[in-house]
Order: sequence, then structure tokens, then C-alpha cells
Amino acid sequence: MSERKIWEFRNQIVCAILGLTFDENELSDIFKKLKLSPDGIAAFEMHGSLVHACGTQNKTSRQLEKILKDRFEEYREDVKRIPHKEIYRYIEDKNGTDIRIHFKSNGKLEKYNHTILRITASVANIDR
Repeated sequence: MSERKIWEFRNQIVCAILGLTFDENELSDIFKKLKLSPDGIAAFEMHGSLVHACGTQNKTSRQLEKILKDRFEEYREDVKRIPHKEIYRYIEDKNGTDIRIHFKSNGKLEKYNHTILRITASVANIDR
């Protein structure tokens, strides 16, 4: 199965991935890492700019792809152990079993809902 890159997803998926992955402070930090100026730009404008940049393969989208991969890499094995059809069934119509993945956060294990599973599945490049 080939890996999908962030610029290969529809804008709506990219919007969800970025919106649920980065908070306002992180968006500003991401802008600085990408050598973009966050000065005077609202968080929603930064978010929109990143979604737009991910519409094609370019320097910004490649750098953002690396940032996302680094952030979610440790969860790739968790996603791989769940049958793909079960993930799709849960995400698309919520008729699958109650899938939970444990994420490490501030030294604690937290249970996330299907939205986080969707992000992880997308970033882990699960494809049909």
C-alpha cells in the first residue's frame, strides 16, 4: 500500500487534520518553523493558509508533511493492528466497534474518540 501525502488529500480532510492537530499556539509555532510570518494573522487565517498550501506539492506542504509524520509516527503501529474495514465502518457510519487508541499526553494515557482515530489513520496513510 503506497503512502498518501498531505497534498493528496481533499481540502476538507486536510482542514480536519490540521484543525484537530494544532491549537492556536502551535499554529504560530508551525508558521515560524516554516519561515512564514504569523505577525498580525489570526489563527483561522494561519489555518486557512496551511490548508491552501497543502493543495499542491510545494516546500510548505512537504515540510508540513514531515511535521505531521513526526508527530504521529509513534501511533502507526496502533493503527496497523486494527482491520482497515473496521476503521472505515467506524469513521463513516459509526457502526463499527468502539475503537480506541491510547495516546501519550503529558505522561498520561488518554482515550481519544473516532476523530483522533481519523487523523491518525489519515496521517498513517491508510488507504482503501
